[in-house]
Amino acid sequence: MGPTHQVIGRALRRVGRSSIGDLFGRAVTLILLFVLLRREGISTAMDEFCLALAVGSFLYGTLANVVVIALVPDFVYDHRRRGILGYIGWTAVAGLTAGVVSATVAGGPAFSPSGLAGAASIAVMGTAGMLAAPAAAALYAAHRYLAPGLSWGLRLLPVSLYLLWPNRPPELIWLLAGLALADAFRAAALLWLSRDRFLFARRGESLRFLSTALPLILAAAIAGLSPVVARWIASLGEAGGVSTFEAADRIYGAIASAASTGTGSVLLVYLARLDGTPQERDGWRWVLVASLAWSLAWLVISILLWALMPTAASWFGAQNAAALGPIRNTYLALTLGLPAFIMTGVLGRRLLTQGYARSLVTMATAGMTFMAGASAILYPLVGTPGIGLSIALSQYLVAALMIQKLIRRRVKCES
Repeated sequence: MGPTHQVIGRALRRVGRSSIGDLFGRAVTLILLFVLLRREGISTAMDEFCLALAVGSFLYGTLANVVVIALVPDFVYDHRRRGILGYIGWTAVAGLTAGVVSATVAGGPAFSPSGLAGAASIAVMGTAGMLAAPAAAALYAAHRYLAPGLSWGLRLLPVSLYLLWPNRPPELIWLLAGLALADAFRAAALLWLSRDRFLFARRGESLRFLSTALPLILAAAIAGLSPVVARWIASLGEAGGVSTFEAADRIYGAIASAASTGTGSVLLVYLARLDGTPQERDGWRWVLVASLAWSLAWLVISILLWALMPTAASWFGAQNAAALGPIRNTYLALTLGLPAFIMTGVLGRRLLTQGYARSLVTMATAGMTFMAGASAILYPLVGTPGIGLSIALSQYLVAALMIQKLIRRRVKCES
C-alpha cells in the first residue's frame, strides 16, 4: 500500500473528494427543509408530506446505503461484469411496496388523485434509490467518490421551482413528483457512469445481492424503522409534532451525513484492503483514534450550530420562529448521540469485514427496541426532544454492543 505518509495522504484526498460530493448533494436536504418551513410552516399538510417522505427515505436512504456497503468489498475483489436485471426486478417490488405503505401512513385520502400520485412518487423514489446503489458501490470501489454525492444535487431543480413559484405555491404533491423525477435521473446517470461493471441482460454472473447483503439488509431494515417509528409516535400528539421532529432530524441528518458519509465509503474500501495484511492491526488502531477525534470535532461543530440557530428565526416568519424552540431542543437531543452514530458506522464496517454481519441484526433489534420504548415514555413527558434523546441513547447502546463483540473476537484470536 506504500509508505505510511503516502497512504494517509491518499486517504485524506479521497475522504476530501467524497465529503465534497456528499456535502454538495446532501445540502439539498437542508434547502428542502428551509423551503418547506418558509412556504408551508408547521402544519398537518407538512406532517403528511414528512411521513410519506420518511417511507421513501427508508429505501433510498437506508436500504440503498446498506446495498452499497455490502457490495463495495465484492467490487473491490472481483472486477467481473455483473448481470443486473434480476436486481432491477427486486427494486421495482420494493418501490411499489413503499408506495403502498406511504399512502397508508401519510394520513391523507389514499385513493384520491393526489394520494395515488404521492404513492407513485414514493414508489419511483424508492426504486430509483435502490437502482443507484450498485452503481454507487462500483464507483466507490474504483475510488470515484464525487459522482454519487454530487448527483443528489439534481433535487435542487424541483426544490428551486417550488420556492420560486409565484404567489401561492402549488400543492406539495407536485414537489414530491419533482423529487421523484430527479431521483430517477440520478439513478440513470450513475448506472451510465458505471456501465462497464454491469450487464443489462440475463447472462453472466448476477449481483451476489441476497447472499452477501441479507444480514445487513435485515439489520438496516430494523434500524431504518427508527425514523418512521419516531415520526409515527410524534403523530400521536398535537398537530405539527411530525413537522417539528422532521425539521430537527433533517438538520441533524445533514450534519451526520457530512460527518460520516464522506469517510464511510473510503473507510470501507480501506478496511476491505487491510483485512489479512501485516498492517491490519496498526491500521485499525489508526482508524479508531482518527474516527474518535473526528466524531468529537463534529460534536463541537453541531453544538455551535445549535447556539447560532436563533439568528435564523426571522427568516421563517413569526409563526415558524415560535416553533424554533422545540426544533432546536430536539436537534440538541439528537446531536448528543452524534459521536456514537459516527463510531457505530466505523465499528459496523469493521464487523462487516471481519465476517460478523449477522451479529448486526441482534444489535439493531436491541437499539430499535430501546428507542421505541424510551420514545413512548419520554414523548408524553417532554415532547419531541424526548424522541431525539431516545434515538441518541440507542446509538450508544449499539456502539457498546459492537465494542463488546470486537473485544471478544480479539480475546478469542489471542488465546
